[in-house]
Amino acid sequence: MAPILVIICAWLTGIFLQGWLNFPVETLYYTAGVSGLLAGGGWLYSRWKSLQTTGLNLSLVGLIMLAVCLGGLRLSWAAPSTGPDGLLFYQGQPGITLKGVVSAEPFYTGRSGSFRLEAREIQVTGSDKPLQVNGQVYVRTSASVPVVQGDLLQLTGTLTQPQEFSGDDFPYRDWLKRQGIYTTLDFPRTEKLATGQDFFLGRWFYQLNALTRQTVNQYVPGDEGGLLSGLLLGYKNDLPADLRQDFTTVGLAHIIVVSGSNIAIGILLVNLGLGRFFQRRTVIFLSLGILIFYVLLVGANPAVLRAGIMGAMAQVGLLVGREYSGLIGLATSAFMLTLWQPDILMDIGFQLSFMATLGLLLLIPRWRFDHKSWWFFLKEALGTTLAAEAMILPLVIYYFHQVSLVSLITNLLVLPVIPVIMALGGLTVVLGMLPWLGWLAQGVGGWCWLFLAYIISVVKIFAGLPFVTLEIPLFHPVWIFIYYLVLGGLFWWFRLEDTNPVKKRLWQIAGNGLALGSAFCGAVAVWAVVISLWLA
Repeated sequence: MAPILVIICAWLTGIFLQGWLNFPVETLYYTAGVSGLLAGGGWLYSRWKSLQTTGLNLSLVGLIMLAVCLGGLRLSWAAPSTGPDGLLFYQGQPGITLKGVVSAEPFYTGRSGSFRLEAREIQVTGSDKPLQVNGQVYVRTSASVPVVQGDLLQLTGTLTQPQEFSGDDFPYRDWLKRQGIYTTLDFPRTEKLATGQDFFLGRWFYQLNALTRQTVNQYVPGDEGGLLSGLLLGYKNDLPADLRQDFTTVGLAHIIVVSGSNIAIGILLVNLGLGRFFQRRTVIFLSLGILIFYVLLVGANPAVLRAGIMGAMAQVGLLVGREYSGLIGLATSAFMLTLWQPDILMDIGFQLSFMATLGLLLLIPRWRFDHKSWWFFLKEALGTTLAAEAMILPLVIYYFHQVSLVSLITNLLVLPVIPVIMALGGLTVVLGMLPWLGWLAQGVGGWCWLFLAYIISVVKIFAGLPFVTLEIPLFHPVWIFIYYLVLGGLFWWFRLEDTNPVKKRLWQIAGNGLALGSAFCGAVAVWAVVISLWLA
């Protein structure tokens, strides 16, 4: 393993341990100093005695310890301020007047709404002038109070700590904490002071995102349009709540959020589309520009940023003629994101995206698929699904307390059409924004609608079957550690398949097992459709 991977893993471990155990900052500073001395001393010793192995090993141990300490310190530095410049200082005080800007798109249901507010000024009862303050507030308000991203608001109420809802298993407080929000404000008196007060570039991308969704709904109507908005933009609110739950039930919730697969498919489509008209170097620059544009358009959430950084590194590698390592790209993206915002490591979406990508990078290269075999595509599709699901299984159980028993089948049926939908959907949006090509957008959107309707049909058929999910109400975090420890041990053992004929034979058996599993899943899918149509 490359030393850079070990050091980045140590950095991430330090962030995790600090969030879990909350070491005193003084202890981290002291240990970091000792670790730095150990790393420097080991390097000097190796130079002085010309003992490469001993000295460099000491240096690596010191660097690992230093990375752990720095990761813990970075999380400590990101903790919210408890002084007068932080919102925590004012929690519980009645009659607080808070001024700030709506920093994300509000979410509205039938009777209520919620949004994030980036605080700027605060004024307590009895004070003559406002004070500067930093931090984000999660505001719940009535649906009759419409606001949009970029509005400058003045809110009057009482700041409180996030509270869990009785009778609801959703970890509301932890969900807000992972996004850097430690304060809530419920149903305040609201006054809109101005609009368009956020960063102009962010406001422009927000408006373009809304225009894109409008174009999608115009040329791809119904639930199919809502699904296309989820695939292209990660926007799920246009889908009915029961249909969103069906996607979760059958193990396809990942396709209605933007993730690494969207980025990879997008880069591939751009390279294929532009490669016929431009030189290779020009195509790479254009791909980088389109990649950055797309990440900003969809909102730059942690999973998208991780995928965007990996995609950009791959393109830069092609540009400079260097071989791209997926593992180093994944580790580098995690380091850059946690350096910027260490709480990202606790984000559920980031964890699932990171582990699924790690599974693909570690397991898929070990399965030697015969490209000449007629069932190559079936084995590759099922192998990809198994690799991703094997890595995220304990996290899914821990966070959602259920496992879909049909996810392998549904992914096998749905994933092959995703690139087609993204290509047709993207073309529909581009054509639809050009007034003189609306007729062509209507035709392309119609073809896209057919594939989207196919996915929705698959989801509804399998969600309607009995015993689709397995409920697991209790799952202690220690089982996550044991699962990954066993999985890591198995992977380490199978790494020697090239020099061990027994292990090589086992991998061949595993490949044939994937083929048989693919055939079995296909047969079950066909019979499920036949039975569903017969019962209807």
